[in-house]
Amino acid sequence: MIIDRNIAIMYQKSQIKPGAIIGVAGVEGWETFTLPMLNLFMLSSGFTVVDQAIFYAQGPGEILLNDSAMERARKLGFNLYQAASKPNEKWGYLGEPGQCPNCHQNLFIIKNGKVECALCQTKAEVEKANGTIKLSFNPENLKENRWSDKALQENLFSAVLSSGPRFLEEKAQIEKRAQKYLVLK
Repeated sequence: MIIDRNIAIMYQKSQIKPGAIIGVAGVEGWETFTLPMLNLFMLSSGFTVVDQAIFYAQGPGEILLNDSAMERARKLGFNLYQAASKPNEKWGYLGEPGQCPNCHQNLFIIKNGKVECALCQTKAEVEKANGTIKLSFNPENLKENRWSDKALQENLFSAVLSSGPRFLEEKAQIEKRAQKYLVLK
């Protein structure tokens, strides 16, 4: 629900701010949703994600002992500075590539027999070669994703804004039904 509210707030300012994501995990393998969830928050808040990285460190300050992580963090900060120094139409993704060409995440779902990015809904085709699976993307489909201006406008007007009057019409019925679920009366 907070994502829908963010979209309503940022709709007029779609992707006008560059942003970078730093995710932290104590142990490799426990970070599966870290970058996607941070990315979701950034995208729904109107940021264009220009770089992202996940770092692993268990104890306080331990990351400072990892020279490659510190260099990657420096590069991430530089990439954010580079993007902020340019007009937004010149921003590009500067980080390490993910599977999805739009949001650079590696989180995909099968929906109605088709594969799509769980975060931005970019459609993909599955190819199998030499025992490995690869996703391919039709360039025409790259413009059709959850964070496009068209999709944001459709969601805002058909779902978010229209829910207010509907709620007011159904409020009494909702409150009546809610009574049987309330523990404290």
